[in-house]
Amino acid sequence: MKVNPASWMQMITRFKASIAIVKSRDLHWGLLATKDHKDVSLQSLRLLLVADGANPWSLSSCDQFLAVFQSKGLRPDAICPCASSPEALTVSVRRPGHGGANAVGRGVLSMQGLSFGVVRVDQENSLTSLTLQDCGQVLPGAMIVVIKLEGLPFLCRTDEVGEICVAGGAVGDQYWGLQGMTNNTFKVQPLMLDSTPMNGTAAYVRTGLLGFLGPGGLVFVCGSRDGLMTVTGRKHTLMT
Repeated sequence: MKVNPASWMQMITRFKASIAIVKSRDLHWGLLATKDHKDVSLQSLRLLLVADGANPWSLSSCDQFLAVFQSKGLRPDAICPCASSPEALTVSVRRPGHGGANAVGRGVLSMQGLSFGVVRVDQENSLTSLTLQDCGQVLPGAMIVVIKLEGLPFLCRTDEVGEICVAGGAVGDQYWGLQGMTNNTFKVQPLMLDSTPMNGTAAYVRTGLLGFLGPGGLVFVCGSRDGLMTVTGRKHTLMT
């Protein structure tokens, strides 16, 4: 990638590929290869899957890449971020070519509000705001809930940030030889606010991703449990 950062775009042009899987780093490096841009054509690309779309910092790479390569045939609806985890595998993905009011989401949120685990809209370009792009919707046949980060797995309210959990046929099943960790991660039973189990018998899997559900079932990720620090009651996340 450092020798020829535009190599993957040249392969798309040469073979008229319709699907490409990249990371935001690949988009960033591709922007730097300005001398190779004149020979690039992305008209055949139907799906540009951004594998690390759950990282909040991937938004700027996606925006800059679209601004430069839209003139080379790249369609705005072809850029599709997704979210994944080792335990739940593919959590959500944005579908290419889907229009409508809730097909794509973007939110400017207060970082102070996020540190207290709540979703609050902030002004764009504010020094205290974080702009998130959606990671699409849950896979067909699967279900997503958001549970509280501490204590029993109570369901979060619509304006609360929690851990995203997934139930479906395409998720992990267990940690080999670690029954205790398996029960805590792969056999979660969400609870309603009145402490009764949620309807249904499906067991949910913890993804380790922190976020919330937006309009139309869009999934927003703003951090990870692995990078979570709590300082004097406020939560701070680090995603690389």
